[in-house]
Amino acid sequence: MNNKRAKCMVCGKNYRTKTLHKYKGKLICKQCRNKELRKKGKFIDKIPQKVPESMFKNYNKKTTKPKPKPKPIKERVPGLKPIKKKQGRPKGMGLMSIEKYFLYKKYTSLGLSPKQATLKINEVVLNLKKIVSKMREEKKPEDEINTKFKEEFTKICQIKNV
Repeated sequence: MNNKRAKCMVCGKNYRTKTLHKYKGKLICKQCRNKELRKKGKFIDKIPQKVPESMFKNYNKKTTKPKPKPKPIKERVPGLKPIKKKQGRPKGMGLMSIEKYFLYKKYTSLGLSPKQATLKINEVVLNLKKIVSKMREEKKPEDEINTKFKEEFTKICQIKNV
């Protein structure tokens, strides 16, 4: 058993070495150590008081930062204005994912199995691509191609029987 005893270097009482703490190179008992820590303010033994609301006036308000101004687009070649890209259909004029999903739901509600519906959608996409490629070979304007594509797609959407 460890019954070694040592004196506290602050109060001078005898304690077992197990209960003494090293603090700044000295062996100090628990009570003296707490007193030292209280002096430094590291040990809080008080019940916290209610904080006045005046300290939190600006805390709850949302701070809005001013939006940064958009940076001007640099001209690559002096004198030429940059061309903004259009968001629309790809060059191959395939169906967008939303349109494919719409057709899938339509075909499954008409009674086709999921595999049959996907095969049917793939056929529709190929047919629309063929129509677009034929019109491009005839060198028709893009506006006309877009209108024709939309007309064909609406015809496909209006089919009530498979």
